[in-house]
Amino acid sequence: MRTSRAWTVPATAAVLLALVGCADEPAGDEPALGDEETAPASPAETPSGEPAYDGDYDSAFYDELSDYDGEEVTVVGVVDEVVSPTAFTIVGPDDTEVGPLLVVDVGAVTAADPGSTVTVAGVVHEAFDLELIEEEFATDLDDEQLADWDGGPYLEALVLDLAEGDAE
Repeated sequence: MRTSRAWTVPATAAVLLALVGCADEPAGDEPALGDEETAPASPAETPSGEPAYDGDYDSAFYDELSDYDGEEVTVVGVVDEVVSPTAFTIVGPDDTEVGPLLVVDVGAVTAADPGSTVTVAGVVHEAFDLELIEEEFATDLDDEQLADWDGGPYLEALVLDLAEGDAE
């Protein structure tokens, strides 16, 4: 039986060493289960309550507009045209290559003049649908004035902040 004991000690040591190798510590550069590294969240994946984008209305923002659909953003722009008492367009403060973006401020009278700098916190929508907006907000908007924007992207304003001295 001495022979079996001679093999028991080395066998037990081998089993213990094998178990130590199964510990929670990762082998080499691999992370342990549950410690996986993830890529940083894209701007559109920012948790609710924080704007998915906060910056100038420029071509970089416009190019990624579809990524922000349904997300709250904050953009700074210059009022280009007042379309109606509840809608206006903005252009980039410095970027002249980006086209105007419709801003809809349902339920409020827009107190912005063309050329005014405005900060708009709102929700991005990929497609303007006049009938849907009128139904959702129980309002009647001017169909003629907003018809040109049908199907285009727009920003549903939640908060407007005019630069000092730009208010009507």
